[in-house]
Amino acid sequence: LQIYTVAHTLVEIPPLLLTSLALVSVAAPLAGLAVGSAGTFFSFGLTQFLAALAVTYFGFLLSVLLPQPKYAAVVISFLITAWVATCGFFLPFAFTKHFFLAVYWTNPIQYALNGLTAAAYYCNTAAPECTLPGCPGAAPICASCPCKWYLNPVKGPEYLWDFLVATRSARSAVYWDWLFLLCFCLVCRIGSFAALRFLRHNR
Repeated sequence: LQIYTVAHTLVEIPPLLLTSLALVSVAAPLAGLAVGSAGTFFSFGLTQFLAALAVTYFGFLLSVLLPQPKYAAVVISFLITAWVATCGFFLPFAFTKHFFLAVYWTNPIQYALNGLTAAAYYCNTAAPECTLPGCPGAAPICASCPCKWYLNPVKGPEYLWDFLVATRSARSAVYWDWLFLLCFCLVCRIGSFAALRFLRHNR
């Protein structure tokens, strides 16, 4: 049983790694995201890989927890939909209330989305060249600031990263997102091992 659990853990890594690398190698340049440096591209790809790994391991956990695999297929579809709906993309974090805050902070898709967002858009808007009078904006004095900005119809010119921080609780430290996704994978693998060992329908 231990060998099976370890083997199943390891066998998922190469195909998901290759799939994530292929996806990021095509999608990121097409969208112009996370192509500023090798470090940002690596962060983008690693986040994508960890997110795919987390969802895969969670799906396997459900398949051994429930008596029939077909039940797991239904439950995982429902949970993925719920995760996507509460990850801060459709409903910004600023508008998330009460019970859904707990769902938000335990949602692996939220951590994956933040990691991808930080890799693609993070910029130090507090840098001296970005805080000059008239910045953000199209003034020549702002040309030295690498941060992307947009025209907010209410506030006027605004840095995109500042907007993401305000509305989606975006965080620049992607290491915490990676740590959460790794811990999520670990919990799923431990849960799968326990379910295979102790649940009657798996014997």
